[in-house]
Amino acid sequence: MTLRNSSQKNSANSGVDGSMAALNNVDAASFNLIEMFSIILRKKKRIFGAVTIVTIITAAFMFLIPNKYISMGTILPSIGRDKVSDLKKLAGLDNSVGKDENPSELFPVILQSQSIGKGVLANRYNFKYGSKEISLNLMEYFREDNPDKLYEALAGITSVSTEKKTGVITVSVETKYPELSQLILREYIAQLEDFNLNKRRSNAKENARYLSAQLDQTQKELEMAENNLEEFQSANRDWDNSDIPEIVTTLKRLQREIEMKSQTYLFLYQQYQSAKLDVQKDVPIVRILDSPSLPTIKSGPKRLNSIILSAILTLFASLSIIILMEAVRKRTSIQPAAYNSIKQDIIDSFPYAHRIVNRLKNHAREATTLVDK
Repeated sequence: MTLRNSSQKNSANSGVDGSMAALNNVDAASFNLIEMFSIILRKKKRIFGAVTIVTIITAAFMFLIPNKYISMGTILPSIGRDKVSDLKKLAGLDNSVGKDENPSELFPVILQSQSIGKGVLANRYNFKYGSKEISLNLMEYFREDNPDKLYEALAGITSVSTEKKTGVITVSVETKYPELSQLILREYIAQLEDFNLNKRRSNAKENARYLSAQLDQTQKELEMAENNLEEFQSANRDWDNSDIPEIVTTLKRLQREIEMKSQTYLFLYQQYQSAKLDVQKDVPIVRILDSPSLPTIKSGPKRLNSIILSAILTLFASLSIIILMEAVRKRTSIQPAAYNSIKQDIIDSFPYAHRIVNRLKNHAREATTLVDK
């Protein structure tokens, strides 16, 4: 048994060594660099032809794409505490301590919202391009009337970024017309200002609106109380010298009601004036650092870079295909005897794996026979 096992091991090792040597010979033959270089030289016309054709197609395609122009503008961050806070302190109406807000933090979100986009899309733009007078809206520019696709197209030509350290907001718009890019960016800023002044809801505005309603109601109640007192005094001419308990009690009640309404009115009036100052403070001012520029140099497309890149990629693809095809050809040209020898060596080295593979083949064959029946 020992001799038999040792002999089997020796034969298996010799078989593995033989198969490895054969595979090394095949690999050496398949990936000989000098031979590959000679193959590339023989196929140079095909490679050059493929690179030339793809480069010409890429160049033709790139020159069909119109030039693009970017208009850029920058917005300074708003300052939360300003002269309004100082004015409130002088009036004794400022109750905030250490409050320092930056309302412009939401500017990028507002600029990219559909509320602003709707106004930009609805506007009509009149400009010159060369000697032509052009008038269009963005539905005509994008040749699209679907609202969702229009918002996507508008977002595709718009870029909004914020500098983390300074808070400066940079907005840019890219179209194929220089003046159109500038006009769209101006419309963005105009829509942002309109939103801040007229559409933006804030706690300060809601508080001022509530106090205004309460102030009007208290004023009416105070006027009513004053009218009641005046009617009572008119009905009782000697009210100031009267000793009748009912008249004295009613008079004091009416006067007390007027005094309470007056104090309430004064308190609400002070709060309302403070709220109006808060509203002025709460409206973030759009402070433009750089107005929308009129581009004079195209921003894209980068035609030369694209053509060079396509030529390089085509060259590498052609070389890879030629090398791969040559490797496949060499592997398929191995002599059947050598192939059978390698196969037998592998079977001798891994008998259990060979048995499992044969069983799987038999099961598959039986399943196919049952299906055919």
